Amino acid sequence: PESRRSSIAELEAEHGDGAYREYELNLPGNDHEPYLCSRVLRVREFSDYFFSSGCRVWDASAALARLIWDENACQEKDVLELGAGIGLAGLAAAVDLARRVVLTDNEPLLLPNLRHNAGNMRRQLSEEDWEEPATLEVAQLDWSAPPADLVATHGTFDVILASDVVYSSGAVAGLVGAIRALLKPDGTLFMSYAGGRHGQAQFKAELEAAG
Repeated sequence: PESRRSSIAELEAEHGDGAYREYELNLPGNDHEPYLCSRVLRVREFSDYFFSSGCRVWDASAALARLIWDENACQEKDVLELGAGIGLAGLAAAVDLARRVVLTDNEPLLLPNLRHNAGNMRRQLSEEDWEEPATLEVAQLDWSAPPADLVATHGTFDVILASDVVYSSGAVAGLVGAIRALLKPDGTLFMSYAGGRHGQAQFKAELEAAG
């Protein structure tokens, strides 16, 4: 796109504080899990789509964050978010008492903001005196890389999170291969997306074929 910048420094020099804005997501308390209380999850997103669609929080990401919170899906688990963008779902997993959360994206210009959001979450959890707050990491991950290389670099996970990552049929095989390699045999994939996008039917079919 014409608005794309070549570096974070260039973006911040041009827009200053206007390069970013705060996004808030309300996570209501859960009567079935008494240790869970109502929270407001705050993340920094970009004010425009400067680099990619991952610059902003999408509805599917907010829906996924609420789902894993409501289901208490990540407690004491190792969690990977693919195509994290802003990292909302992965950070919700950290608040949900995950053991380890790795936020990943293949767009290098999104990683500094992911680190910013992860750092804020680490500070928040530390200030709240959580006994064992989640380990939060940020890494670049290209799911078209060979599965063995992905596992050697990132390990395997109990839970994989992904939202709005299927846009074309051309990306499906690599994504399914990465999920199969990175997800533990008894692990769980939580995925959300708006209906009707190209490649979704093929993705579902290949997931089923992969078991």
